[in-house]
Amino acid sequence: MYKKAWQEILKAKSILLISHIRPDGDTLGSVLALYLVLRDLGKRVSIYNPSPTMPSRFDFLPNIRKIKNEIPKEKIDLAIACDCGSWDRTGFGEKDFTLINLDHHSSNDNFGDINIVKPDMPSATMVVYDLLRKNDIILSKEVALCLYVGFVEDTGFLPMET
Repeated sequence: MYKKAWQEILKAKSILLISHIRPDGDTLGSVLALYLVLRDLGKRVSIYNPSPTMPSRFDFLPNIRKIKNEIPKEKIDLAIACDCGSWDRTGFGEKDFTLINLDHHSSNDNFGDINIVKPDMPSATMVVYDLLRKNDIILSKEVALCLYVGFVEDTGFLPMET
């Protein structure tokens, strides 16, 4: 599935990244990491979140201000939903584009055209990391930061059992 998803990404010119309503570090870290990688690949990338504002605790994340709560008007070739258990969590209506669904929730209803849902992974950012790693993408410090934020937030800052 990773290779098939990557082929769709490479084929697309305009990509929309979608994060879930009431965003947390995992959904934001996922879309922001992908934004950086896809932008560097020369893609036209936009990020959508239905919430009117992003939590201020994530203001330090690179490109956080690129996230808009309005659906882009230009044609979208491909959308990638990150950490969204179902299509209704995106706040999006009808879709007329290919959709990749990246998630780690066992309750995910596989709403994408391509679904990479890994319930054995602790965060969606780890699914994104796997997608990038399996396609030989070298992570910049900014990409690694975004992935790290999602990972530590979704794991509760790595608590250890005693």
